[in-house]
Amino acid sequence: MPDYDSARLSAIELIKNGEASCVLIKDGSVAKTYQQRGISPVIELFEKGLLSGGFVADKIIGRAAAMILVLGGAAGCYGEVISGAALDYLCDKGLQVSYGSVVERIMNRTGDGMCPMEASVRDIDDPQQALAALKNKLAELMRESR
Repeated sequence: MPDYDSARLSAIELIKNGEASCVLIKDGSVAKTYQQRGISPVIELFEKGLLSGGFVADKIIGRAAAMILVLGGAAGCYGEVISGAALDYLCDKGLQVSYGSVVERIMNRTGDGMCPMEASVRDIDDPQQALAALKNKLAELMRESR
């Protein structure tokens, strides 16, 4: 029988120790780890159909990531940092949530404004629409960085 508690604790330790930015637990073991920043790992897990029934540990969970976790059918998550809006959303949707600390909002990488991913879903309640908005924002940011 898989040891879910042990696997979740291992995933959380990987996040806390800076060894991963995002970790997926499936069937009681670490299934996937990521080092890259941002929401891309959560979107990739969704697109590969890996979120369903899984547990995700992530450095930062904002409302944008929360909506993708719900859309993908994740069973639960841990955010080292989680926004109040994400926590409320996840709890309302029935996910098991644990966290290191709660912040009012997720900031952008320079710390002088709201995270662009969060801003792109601020007025969206439907997770499918949120996914489309996030993909558009990611594409826009990729174009700007060239």
